[in-house]
Amino acid sequence: MSRIRANTITNKAATGAPTFSNGAVVTGVCTATSFAGNGANLTGISAGVSALDAWALSTGTSAATGSNIISSNWYRFATASDTHFPQLGGAMTQSSGVFTFPSTGFWVLDFMLGGYNVSDNSGTYFGGQIFFSDDSGNSYDRIATGYTNMMGSQDHGLVFIKSYVDVTNASTCRVKFHTNLAASKTIFGDNNEMRTGVVFTRIGDT
Repeated sequence: MSRIRANTITNKAATGAPTFSNGAVVTGVCTATSFAGNGANLTGISAGVSALDAWALSTGTSAATGSNIISSNWYRFATASDTHFPQLGGAMTQSSGVFTFPSTGFWVLDFMLGGYNVSDNSGTYFGGQIFFSDDSGNSYDRIATGYTNMMGSQDHGLVFIKSYVDVTNASTCRVKFHTNLAASKTIFGDNNEMRTGVVFTRIGDT
C-alpha cells in the first residue's frame, strides 16, 4: 500500500486542479471553498426544508373592529394527538400571541384565517395581518395583509396570507398575527382541525 503526502496537488502544468479520471474516494472530512457542477449524483447532503411547525386556534373569537392581535387560544397543531401534521426540527413558541423562532434562517409564514358572518350585518369585510419585529417586540412592521368580503346571512369566508422573513437573530425576532373585522364577525377555531392557524417553514440559512 502506497501513501502520498503533500501540501498541494496540482495538474501536470501546475496551473490548476488535478483530474481524477476514475473518481476519488475520500474517507473523513472533505473541505471546499466552492462547488461546481449540478450535484445530480451527490448523496448524503441535507438541503431544503429544515424546520416545519404549525399552530392553530382551538376556539373562535369575536374581536372588536380594527386591528387586534390574536392573543389567546393558540395550540401547537403539529403535536396535537389527533392530527398528522409532519412536524420537523425546532418548535415555535408563543406567549399571548407573540411567536418566537427556534433558529435563525429564512422562514415562510402561511397564515390561514377562517371567518363567519354572524347575522347578515352591513359590515362585510374581514381579514388579517402579519406583524414582524427584529428588536424583541419593541416595535413591529406590518409585512402582509389580506381581506375578503362576506355578504348575506351566515356567510363564511377564508383568507390566506403569506409572507417571508429573514430571522437574523432568533432571540430578538418576533411575529404576531392580527384580525381586522367588521361588526358581528367571528373568527373560527377548532380543537381537531386548522380552521384558523399558521404554518411556519424554515427554507434556508440566513
